[in-house]
This record gives sequence, structure tokens and C-alpha cells, in this order.
Amino acid sequence: MRFIICLFVIITLNHHLKGQGRKWILSNSQQTSSGSFYTLSTGNLKFYEVDFSGPAPIFATRTLGTSIQSIKSIGSQDVINNGLDSLGNVDFYLFSAALSPFNVSSSPIDTVYFASYNSITGADEVFGKVAAENRISSVIEHGLCRVPNTNNQYYFIYKTKSGSSTLDDVRYVKINSTLKTVSAPINLRTGKSNSEGFAISPLNCQNKNRWLYTAAIAAGGNIELWKYQISDLGVFPPTLAYTVSIPSNAGVTVIAAIEISPDGSTLALCNYNSFSPGKELILLDLDMSTGNLNNERYYVNPTGPIVTCEFSSDGSQIYALQSGSGSFPSKLYHYSVISSGSYTFNSADELSVALNAPLAMERAYNGKIYGIVGPNENYFYIIDNINTPTPTISYTSSSFYGAYRIGDGLPDVAEENANLESISIIGPTSICNGDTALLIVNLSANDTVQWYGSFSSTNDSIYVSPIVNSTYFVTIKNGLCSASDSISIYPIPADIAEFTVALDSCSGKAIFTSTSIAVTYEWNSGNSAYGFGNPFEFNYTASGQFLTSLYINSGSICADSATLMITVPDAAISKNIIPNIFTPNGDGINDYFSSASLCGYNKAIVFDRWGVKMFETDDVLNKFWDGNYINGKPVAEGVYFYIFYSNNKESLKGTVQVSR
Repeated sequence: MRFIICLFVIITLNHHLKGQGRKWILSNSQQTSSGSFYTLSTGNLKFYEVDFSGPAPIFATRTLGTSIQSIKSIGSQDVINNGLDSLGNVDFYLFSAALSPFNVSSSPIDTVYFASYNSITGADEVFGKVAAENRISSVIEHGLCRVPNTNNQYYFIYKTKSGSSTLDDVRYVKINSTLKTVSAPINLRTGKSNSEGFAISPLNCQNKNRWLYTAAIAAGGNIELWKYQISDLGVFPPTLAYTVSIPSNAGVTVIAAIEISPDGSTLALCNYNSFSPGKELILLDLDMSTGNLNNERYYVNPTGPIVTCEFSSDGSQIYALQSGSGSFPSKLYHYSVISSGSYTFNSADELSVALNAPLAMERAYNGKIYGIVGPNENYFYIIDNINTPTPTISYTSSSFYGAYRIGDGLPDVAEENANLESISIIGPTSICNGDTALLIVNLSANDTVQWYGSFSSTNDSIYVSPIVNSTYFVTIKNGLCSASDSISIYPIPADIAEFTVALDSCSGKAIFTSTSIAVTYEWNSGNSAYGFGNPFEFNYTASGQFLTSLYINSGSICADSATLMITVPDAAISKNIIPNIFTPNGDGINDYFSSASLCGYNKAIVFDRWGVKMFETDDVLNKFWDGNYINGKPVAEGVYFYIFYSNNKESLKGTVQVSR
């Protein structure tokens, strides 16, 4: 039995998770391996690609063109993100060029650059940029999402100044990843305090909208959450969605991060401060249709503030990172998502992981969470089994990045797993009868799949062995979204090519007959003549040996062929030549009336003009008239008549002259 896996060019879905693209682009640290900062100059930027499509992530260095190499910086450090094409490959990426260590100085004007592979230079080149009023380089101060109803356009949404209490602007630009263009900035919120937290919801497939959430410090230290509607028409100015009351939070300076669960049902707000307000991590229910927030509950962390957090793929667990300052230890907590009330983190919730004041962790395509160990390290920590109460911790090797150090930022593209606008089944449309085919649909976390029709399964891949024409259907659901596809498979008779040839040795007519069961039959007679069908007839006009061929199911995966050598005798191409004179004088030349060239005739009779029988034979090919009577005496010279009889009673008549 054959096992068939056919790959086809397909149209795939916009179907990647936040940070879960098959590939990430990462930037280098601002520091060398010794901890010293690079000097402001060109050539300090380095970018790396991490591929999560295999069982283990694979790291590779990107080739940078002149437009990137010529940028003056001390490295990148924090801002990094990337857009992906429909196959999960890097379409473009964005980064900041830091002008001062950790971007602490408020005087440099940092720039965010957009880059992609350029086929002309064979390297990554800049195709656009956005300037900030001052430091833009914070890992949590921007958002990137695909424009609804498009495959090649993105919104990049950002704030223009650092910090949570500075009056600044929220702006956005539109990126066309095909044309490699970046639009002029559009203001969304001007001259207001905007925190460092930005989060974009998954796409709501019912109305094709997303929601952007930002936070702001309000009077008395309360926290305001603002919502911005995102559609294919643009990003719209915000409205107040919710206010978190934190009376003891007066004097807070930083609201660190906002995260949204993969299904878009829950928003998490990280309240990063040193005033112990008792609400270090706040959860709210999110209504994807309206963008409204409600059902506040929270986690208390007595040992320090939470700088960032991450949901598990199924949204049942949350991971909270206490870090970002040397005044308290770095810790990573894990607990189930609470539905009401509050919960206080304790040592039992702490995961054992080596940390050095990191700021970033993100969930990747392979369903694991990857975290930066520190701002100047060359390896990741990995959280596996993230949907369970007992996750496990491991690390990439210390040489994962070689001699390079990675910045404190990870890609954070908005969830797109709910964007099930179209899906495609990967698989063959025909197989050999009796063989097995593999059908696959690409899934992201939280997708549920149902195959139905002639086969039922909830797996992302199925094996089928249809014996008749069959159609298989699949539906993928995720939250508010669903999409369906079908594939029809046609079994082709799979047989061994065999045939026989019936050759009429008298006429040269050949009948080719195959006993194979097939869809198509193609023949080669051996003398550059071709035919189709079964059986196939051909008339040879020349004698000799011919290598004949049969091809069944040509052009399919079930094709087979066979050859057979046949011999066409001289008699098969003769034209029943009968001599009209012979000289039976004993000189050995033309002494007999020979009918050896006849084919298909077995009996002959010779008469004189009065009907007297001169000669008769039942073996015309081997017994010839010698010009004598039946009694052996020579006949007189003159004209005689003959009749040849064939096997099917046909006759051939004529005259022959005897001349001595």
C-alpha cells in the first residue's frame, strides 16, 4: 500500500497568535557580553530570526543592508515586532534605534524603523520610519495588528513619549507590507497622560472589529482604561471603558502592561508601582462586541509590583512577572485565572526560574511561553505545559545566540487566531485505490476542529482511505469566529500495467488488449504511432521487431507502464502476390507455380480451359504446382486457371501461363 502526502499551493488563513507567529524577529542588546554599552555609531544593530515551526526553535542571523547598517545607535534593546505573511514567514519587522543607554535620557529623539527583505540588495532594508518626540523605546508602548479584511496591511499604534504620567499623544500609521509604504501619522489622543500599557484584542469575526486598550493614571491614583475601535476604516479616537479604583495608589508613576486572553474574553492590567496598593494584577471581563469591561477582580502580590503578564493558550492560567528593578527580587508567579474576588500570590505559586530583572515574556507559536532572562543575556527561559496547573521550566542552551546578547523585547502582535476568514485543507484530490491520504488543517491555540461527512474527527489531521469518490468537510471555531472548508478525493484504480497483443500474421493487424483496471490507457506501437483506449488496434505496414508499450493512469500518482516486444513477419506486409507465368523446364528457375506469398489461404485448384483439374493442394504455402498433370505428365504450354480458398471460404481467382 502506498502512503500519499501531497503538498499543494494553497490560500491559507490569517491565523496566527499574538507572539505566536511561526517566526520572531529579535534585536540585540545595547550592551556587550561584558556589560559595557556600545558607543553611539553605525553598525551596532543586529537582528535575529527565531523559527518556532519545528520541535525546537531555530535561531538565525538576519542579513542587514546598508540602510540599516548606516543607522547610528547603541543598539535596539526594547521595541521589536514583526508582521507575518500567510505562511508564518516574516513579512516585515519594526525596531527602535536607541541613542542612549536603556533610553533613559529624555533629550534624544528615538526613531522606529520598518524593515523587510529586499530582493534587489539581498538583505533587509528600511522602507519607512516614525519619529517620536522623545524616548519611544519601551517594550510595552506600542501595538501592531493586521487591518481587518486585509492580508498585507497593518496598523502600528504608539505613544510619543515615555512614562505613564507624561502628557503625550497616541498616534497610528498604516503599513502596506506589499508596497512597503508607511502612511503619515494620525493623532488619536493628544496631550493626555497615557501609560506604558498597550493591548489589542483579537478580531471579532462578527463585526470585523478589534479593540485597542490603553491606560492612564487618574486622580487619586486610580487607573482609567480607554478603548479605541479598530476596523478596516481606521483606528478611532478613544472613549473611557473602565476606571479601576485604587485609593492607596496616589503617587504611582508607571502602569506597566495590558494583556488580553487569546479568545478575547479577559483583560489583565499590570499595576507596576512601589506603593503596595493591593491590586498588582487586575482582571476584567471583555465584551468583544462592544469593547466594554466589567467584573473586576485582582491578584495581590506582597513582594513587589508586576511588570508584565501572559495568559495560557486556553485562557485558564495566568503568568505574572515581578521584575524591572533592583529594589525587589525578580519572580515569576503562576495561578489559575480567577473569576471573582481576589487572590494573594504566595511562594507556592512561584515558578523556579533564574531571572535578572527582565521585562518581557510572550507566548509563541508552539504553545510555549518564552521569556527574557535579563536585559543582557543570550538565552531564553521556556514555560511548557502552560495550560495546566503544573507547568514546567526549561532553558535554551547558553550558546543559543552565540556571542550576541538579546534586547529586552519580544514580538507582541495582536491575536489573530480568531480571524478565521478562510481556511484550506491541505491534502490530495486523488489517490490510488486502496492507498491512504493525509488531510491537514493548520490550527492555532484555542481552535476547535470538527471533521464531518464521511469521516468524523476532532484532530487537526486525519488519515482517509476512500474507495469511492468522497468529500470531507471541516469546521474550525474559535470564540466568535468559525470557518469551513471541504475537499473531494477521487480514488484512481491502481493496477499493474499488463497487456497482450493478437497479431494477424497475414494482414499485419494487431489488437492490443490490457487486463489492467485503469482510468486511461495509452499505447505506443513501437514505430512512433500512438493510440488510446482499451483495446487498441493498429495495422503494421513493415516487418520487423517492435517494442510496444502501455501506459495506464498517465499523469497521476497511480501511473504504471509495461512493454512487450513483438515480431511482424514478412508475410504480414505482402500483398498476396501471385505469379502470372512460370517455366517448368527443370532449370531450377521459376519451375513452380508458387503461392508462398499468400497469407490466409490454404487450398488451391488449377484447371485447364475445359475445366479439367490439373492440380490440387490443401497446403498452398508448402506444396506448389510443377506444371504437370495429376498423373505426372507435363501439361501443354498455354493459359490455365486457378482458385485459392481461404479459411473463411473466400476465394481468389486468376490465370497463369505455362511456358517451357
